[in-house]
Amino acid sequence: MNFQQKLASYVLGILKDSDLIDIAETAIEEGFKNKKLEIVASLPKTEYSSVIQDFFKRALQELNLRFPDIETAFKIMLDYYTEEMRKKQISVNDGINIIERLILYKLDEKENLK
Repeated sequence: MNFQQKLASYVLGILKDSDLIDIAETAIEEGFKNKKLEIVASLPKTEYSSVIQDFFKRALQELNLRFPDIETAFKIMLDYYTEEMRKKQISVNDGINIIERLILYKLDEKENLK
């Protein structure tokens, strides 16, 4: 997954706070650089979630980036898993199961907004 896909996965709850460290590493590999991003990438996975979140959010702000909204994150991940099935990186059955969970998550989110 690339940086945007990992951000989308985080927004949808597929990735967790400790995964922000890996997301920061991916961002650096893709050319996004600032001191806070480097700090996040160097944190141990056992660091408190609040510390990881705080540094990561500040790193995004300094880069003038933000987390995608739920709808955008959903579309990014739908495209990602569809492409993974097309390239046979995951089975169609696994891909459909993942997409089904994403759809159910999105429906739950819309219900919670009412």
